[in-house]
Amino acid sequence: MKIFIKKTAMLIGAVSLVFPNATLYAQTSSTPERQQDNFCANLINRISKLNERIESRLKQVGERRNNRKTTITERIGQRKDRVSEHRQNVDEKLREHVLKLQERATGDAQKQAVTAFQTSVRAAIAARRSAVDAAINSFQAGVDVLLAARKTAIDNAFVNVKTAKLKAVTDAKAACASTSNARNVREMLSEALKTAQQEFITAIKNAQDAFKTGFESLKLVRKTASDKAHADFKTAIEKARNDLKAAMGERNSTTTEVTP
Repeated sequence: MKIFIKKTAMLIGAVSLVFPNATLYAQTSSTPERQQDNFCANLINRISKLNERIESRLKQVGERRNNRKTTITERIGQRKDRVSEHRQNVDEKLREHVLKLQERATGDAQKQAVTAFQTSVRAAIAARRSAVDAAINSFQAGVDVLLAARKTAIDNAFVNVKTAKLKAVTDAKAACASTSNARNVREMLSEALKTAQQEFITAIKNAQDAFKTGFESLKLVRKTASDKAHADFKTAIEKARNDLKAAMGERNSTTTEVTP
């Protein structure tokens, strides 16, 4: 989230560079006529470069998005690898533990109890893994939806600010042809640019706030599902231990300890 806030600030700063303040269009001069001519000529030059600058900034935004997407994909892959390795270790430890229990078992009843214990533990492990995986997959799917919505909102914000500011400059250019009052034209342009910029900033903030709210909601849902999965697992394992202890004739023992 902190990364995105920094990116948002960069986006806003970038647009400020692309769409300079209206005062930059003003030119000081010794006469109103010269001032008017310089101001209008500057507008004509600026409007020809505006689209090029905007497209350049949008390209940079797209590249940063692709880089972040690649990083996220790599991290998800690394996490899956770690989880897979951990689960393999758990399965191996359980197998070794059951072998030790089988060696200690005497008589058919105890051997059957060990088999039942093994079956119960495996079922508990499978249930927890399934529930945790479902919670994570649901979370990731939800985040993908939020990211797509945020991307659309930010793209729209860029389109809207581009349209509004190009219109402001175009209107100022037209006004130059119909009036000799450069001051009024500059004020009109300045106000239009400020309005467009503020609307852009608000749109970016709204997109960020919507993502943050949705993200926190998804985290809570994932945590609730994960907590329940672990609680159910703990209950199932405890029952399996107690059943085995009773069958083995042991009240307190570490032989039934297993932490998958």
